[in-house]
Amino acid sequence: MSSADELTVTNSAVRHTLIAAREVIGKKQLYESLMKANLNRFIQALPPDDLKENMKASEYALLSQTILKEYQEDGPEILRRIGRSAFQSAIQNSSFSLNMVRKVLAYLSTSQQINLVLNSLAEAQKKTNPQTDVWAEDQNGIKTYIDGTCLECTGRKESQPSCYILAGFLNEAVRWAAGPGFNVIEKNCISRGDDFCRFVVQR
Repeated sequence: MSSADELTVTNSAVRHTLIAAREVIGKKQLYESLMKANLNRFIQALPPDDLKENMKASEYALLSQTILKEYQEDGPEILRRIGRSAFQSAIQNSSFSLNMVRKVLAYLSTSQQINLVLNSLAEAQKKTNPQTDVWAEDQNGIKTYIDGTCLECTGRKESQPSCYILAGFLNEAVRWAAGPGFNVIEKNCISRGDDFCRFVVQR
């Protein structure tokens, strides 16, 4: 497996995150955050919607951290909103992998719907970015999404779980698959010294 320093983010993931951030915090604030994170190259044009890689994971993590600091106590919810919006941006792309399972969902129980969407996301992540190590689990009804190479907290040192964009993205994915009434909470985080980032689906 690649070291954290070598991890990169696909253009597609960056594009949908930036579109979402622009929608949530506005173009002006996004540009200011990009400049503070030394990501000026994304101000003039969004990256294409492809699987090439033009951003290091540490840069992606720094952008998340910059927005978190800018909005202080509102930062976590702002980032979650960006994550939710990023999922909606991605799902509008006809090539997005989850669109292939849309028709199947209607024939599954709520539990099966959640398992399917989490496993599909993990498989899609590994397929589009083989550097990453992600998987989903369902143990005694507790459904989790686990990321051993989390892009959002690469190189960060935090006192509490801080991968709010990914939490929001997963939350919206679960809502899309199984309906409202669920919340995705990050229980473990690499940035605070845990071995992986672990997200739990709760009612």
